[in-house]
Amino acid sequence: MEQKNQKKLIRVPVDQLKPHPSDPFKPYQRDKLRELADSIYEFGLFNPIVITDCAEGGYYILSGKNRAAAFAYNNYPEIDAFLVDADDDTAAMIITDSNLKHRDRLLPSERGFAYLIQYEAMKRQGKKTHLYQEITSGLIDPKTRTRKIVAEHNSVGENDIKRYIRLTHLIPELLAHVDDESIPLYSGVDLSFLDLPSQRVVYDSFFVNGPASMDLERSGAIKALYNEKKTITEEMINKLVFKRGEVRERVVPLINRKMLSSIVTETELPDDETLIRLFAEFLRDKFNASGKIELVQRRSEKIL
Repeated sequence: MEQKNQKKLIRVPVDQLKPHPSDPFKPYQRDKLRELADSIYEFGLFNPIVITDCAEGGYYILSGKNRAAAFAYNNYPEIDAFLVDADDDTAAMIITDSNLKHRDRLLPSERGFAYLIQYEAMKRQGKKTHLYQEITSGLIDPKTRTRKIVAEHNSVGENDIKRYIRLTHLIPELLAHVDDESIPLYSGVDLSFLDLPSQRVVYDSFFVNGPASMDLERSGAIKALYNEKKTITEEMINKLVFKRGEVRERVVPLINRKMLSSIVTETELPDDETLIRLFAEFLRDKFNASGKIELVQRRSEKIL
């Protein structure tokens, strides 16, 4: 995908700006927006936003929608912007890159849709990089080639790309619970393989008619049952999760930034996926010599 380098710095009315349809990232909540607005009021705008023309008039924001919203919050009528000429795929890459590489925290849903947008854009354009020269033997599926390019582009593992893209197959209600961590990320991946009616049954059983906690043991059992029966019903869930009308609660320790923030400053911590890997590596180094455990990541590599 060839990005056009031509851009010019202009000053545009804030009320002529709108988010791009391909933007999967949630805007700042009011408190965080206020913090940004206060910072801009005190120090000014360090980086102009990036925009492109909209066929219906006005401009699409490719990078900087929260800065633009902060200008509107401060009642500033205009903002500095780089105007670029970008087709849909180039616009999608600018939007996703600017957020994936510069936001300090992203929800799993945001990361999943961002990787999916990049995957589809690169696949459409047949992006040529040195990777294609390495793997054009015909032995690797085209999906794998594109996924590997997306992984290298974002400096993450290919399995991470697969996992997060799988989350985009969840119904919005389940995906929201992955975002708020009431469904572990890997459990969300398990449930993403269910068809939509079966996902709805799981959601109703656990979060509407429950309460019951979702963990890797339960999501793995549900996925296995779905693979066997090709459907999930409320009766199946009741037999799988509930015993004699009681809820079997199981406490699952979570290794994540939120849990560790009371011990270490959150800004010093890596993202949740990296924390899980570090924990798995610690267990491997401590116990593998005596064969007492298997690496936690082994299961994640088999998920997709």
